[in-house]
Amino acid sequence: MLRLGEAGKAPSVGHTGKLPPDTQLPEFYKLWRSKYSQLGKRLRALRNVEDQSGGFSSVKDCDQASQSLASSFNQWLNSEDFLPLKKILEQVDSSEELRIVIQNNEVDLLRKLPWHLWDIIQSHNAEIAISSPNYQIPERIQRIRFKPRILAILGNSEGIKVDVDKKLLEQLGKEKNAEIVYLLEPNRKQIYEALWKDDKGWDILFFAGHGASHIHNGEGRIYINKNDSLSISDLKEDLKTAIKRGLRLAIFNSCEGLGLVKELESLHIPQVIVMKEPVPDEVAQEFLKYFLNYFANGESLYSAVRKAREKLQEIENLLPSATWLPVICQNPAEVPLTWQELTPPKVDYVSKIIEYLLLGIFSLGELLEAEVGDNQENISNSQQPDVIELTNVGDFWTRNLSKGQWVSITGALSQYAPMFIGPPMLKREVLRGYRRAIPKEDYENSYNQTAVDANIAFTAAQMVLRLNPEETQSDWVYMGFYHSIVRNSIPVFVAKKYYTNVVEPLFEKDGNRIAYVVEAKITGRLIPFPSNYIKEFIEKNNIKSYIKPELLSDVDKEILAIFVDGIHTKIEYLGTARYLDGDIWVALKSGVEEIFVSRFINLSDVEDVRQQSQALQSEAREFSPDGELVYQFDQVEKLIPGYQTVNSMIERFTKRRPPDA
Repeated sequence: MLRLGEAGKAPSVGHTGKLPPDTQLPEFYKLWRSKYSQLGKRLRALRNVEDQSGGFSSVKDCDQASQSLASSFNQWLNSEDFLPLKKILEQVDSSEELRIVIQNNEVDLLRKLPWHLWDIIQSHNAEIAISSPNYQIPERIQRIRFKPRILAILGNSEGIKVDVDKKLLEQLGKEKNAEIVYLLEPNRKQIYEALWKDDKGWDILFFAGHGASHIHNGEGRIYINKNDSLSISDLKEDLKTAIKRGLRLAIFNSCEGLGLVKELESLHIPQVIVMKEPVPDEVAQEFLKYFLNYFANGESLYSAVRKAREKLQEIENLLPSATWLPVICQNPAEVPLTWQELTPPKVDYVSKIIEYLLLGIFSLGELLEAEVGDNQENISNSQQPDVIELTNVGDFWTRNLSKGQWVSITGALSQYAPMFIGPPMLKREVLRGYRRAIPKEDYENSYNQTAVDANIAFTAAQMVLRLNPEETQSDWVYMGFYHSIVRNSIPVFVAKKYYTNVVEPLFEKDGNRIAYVVEAKITGRLIPFPSNYIKEFIEKNNIKSYIKPELLSDVDKEILAIFVDGIHTKIEYLGTARYLDGDIWVALKSGVEEIFVSRFINLSDVEDVRQQSQALQSEAREFSPDGELVYQFDQVEKLIPGYQTVNSMIERFTKRRPPDA
């Protein structure tokens, strides 16, 4: 059964096909395996590999056997009953990354065959992985870490050079700021404690040394020192704990790893990389060198394995069939790991968050202008719509509301709009979850503490923003509607003409500012908000397990905003606001570091806003006297002068709008 779909989404294509029995294929494999095993190379296996003692074969003999197996294999894959599946795969854009997962757990030979020689793989940007038909997403409580954590077990090295593996990992740690803990020929207790007692968790588990799969029952073992070996069943409970704490990838740079895979699949580990057959020491070293380089420099896991495997072609004149050995074992329920996921960005971190939030706001403005242009006449001529009376902000987010409905609500209307948009209870839970997910020692010692501070500020959902409609060249004004605190918020978009004539005078008297917040009753039409920063934040920081299950259903709900333009919609002044607390802020960049500073204020008190704004300005300059301005909370009065680097994003976006919009 072929299932084809985009990464992380349900399959969009399904098609059945079958491969006929082939009695010759197993014989060709046995011949190749015999010739390969008799090459006499220094292997990462302690026991004698079968047929190794029966004589020696030449590189030429092994090459001939491999060509015969490859030819027979492709003939089998070109069987008539299998061609419909192949034709579907041929239609995939050859420039796109294609991941083909072979699901099987009954016929061991299928996992050992050289799938990378399939002509589909050769003609596409593709890589093969193997998988069990039985899989699920493992239970996971992942802690937020500020650098990749790798547990490297360097086992029995008799006759091989695992110190080369260690040097490659040390280079990775130095160049990519990875935390790597080494266990050198450890005993069982040391491995158990590293997997079980270290509550910070591991991202990657690495083993280098001798390994083997039992000839009869296929059980895989790793030789951890000169006297002891372990199977996956020996480590089952400890590996379960490690996976729960965030282990995403295991690499076994040792011989005959398919025996290990069988038991690892039952634990539902996301990804494993093993060597299918006995592996020469030099091949293991070369593969690790190239894989780490590609993977840590931005290639996907599948692309990094493919490119590293292809580099092994350079040594196949001396070490034949080297490219046949590495294979990915994939849990289909998991999205393949990337190095970027393990390394929260340090440079431009705050500006990227701000750009993402602003992009959602400006996107809505653009969609809104198109929608109003198309529907304004129909709305004007329609009868007075039914209006849903809401009691509070919580009611807005918990009711089953939808685009196009009219609602009415009473509360605090402010020229300062919310930046973190969504249900108040979910926002509070995201803040709590993020704080719980940060180990105290990591936060205190983190080189990336600025990013943590920014995330805590954003997830507190108290930050406000006042955009300047003149600068954004839009026909709307973005405002906020609140109950008591900024976290309890609803995004409001007001047509600029209605804002100028009706709304703006509510905040002024005799030309003087009397408030930034007023009590008002809003009657407006619901429109969809195009971005979901809460969902993005939860996924990016892997804190889903820290959110209460009953609130997770809110993550995927459509986010709505209220639109007011005076057509069956209105804003009625009820008086001065009593209180509204929120955070004003400024983001500065100094060298490669970004500084994020905020102050807590009462937005309904003009004098408090002025005093705290001055304090914010002084504090920002104290933190970063020569800092470059990224962005600030008020784009109307612009407390801190200077060119804002995020402006370039705004300019790029607004230039995409059609001239007549």
